[in-house]
This record gives sequence, C-alpha cells and structure tokens, in this order.
Amino acid sequence: ASPYLHSLKVLEVGQLTREEYDLLGRGALLSQLEELRILEVENAGLLAFLQRTDPSRLRQLLLTGYRLTAESLRALGRLPWLSRLNRLELTFSIEGNPWTALADWPSLTELTDLQLSACELLSGGATALAASPMLAGVRFLDLSYNDIGDDGVMALARSPH
Repeated sequence: ASPYLHSLKVLEVGQLTREEYDLLGRGALLSQLEELRILEVENAGLLAFLQRTDPSRLRQLLLTGYRLTAESLRALGRLPWLSRLNRLELTFSIEGNPWTALADWPSLTELTDLQLSACELLSGGATALAASPMLAGVRFLDLSYNDIGDDGVMALARSPH
C-alpha cells in the first residue's frame, strides 16, 4: 500500500483499459474509498473490476462515458455491495434502453441520490422507475437530458414512493 494515499476518500479515473482496471483492483486503495468516479466506462473491464471488488466504505459510485450494454447494467445490479450506496450516477447511453432492469435492482435500499442524466431514458423507463421501491428513499432524482415525455412525468408524479 502507498504511504502517500492512506487518507484518499475520492478517486476519479478515466479511460482505463482492462489491464489498468486489473491493477487498480489489486491494491487496498479501493477499500478506503467513499466515492469512486469512473469516466469513459469500458464495459468488459469495468464489470470484471467491479465484480472482483468489495469496497467496504464506498457510498458513491459515478459511471460516465461510453455506451453500456443492457447485459452490463443487469450485471451491475447484481453486485452485492451496491446496498451500501447512497448515491448512484449513471451518465451515458445504454444500448437497448433496459431501464426496467435498473428499476428491479433489489439492493439499492440506502439510495438517496439517483442521477440518470442523458441516459436515453424514455417514458417506459421513467414509468418503471416510478413503480420501483428503489425510489422510496431517494431525495434527489436527476433525469435531465432524457425524453421521458408526459407519461413518464405523470408516472413519477403519481409514484407511491
């Protein structure tokens, strides 16, 4: 472990290759982070990295950049440590618009801040989110730069959560 980074709480990295994800995941650095920001996400390397990781103090995860596949989004939802997050920010295009998969993520019970800006979220995705118990504790919801339409807005306004 580095004697210089022992108090690091927030890490932002971008455009990592699969090999760089591997290197990042090998050290003890991730176990001390409270916030992780990964810019220019690369699907395969990111998923392999996050699936091998158990960042015990992580409370905020921000992923931005390239297109994420529907399969990758579903795999993210199965990460056991997601239940500790209070902030999740996904800012990128999702191939196939699989927002119902996000609404079904069972492990986001501590979430208070959900940011889905510019994610090609449409009316059906907003409706699925509105019906999701995942939103029960959310106090800040950012759906800017999406086309959720009148039906999506109405579903959010009528959400029991």
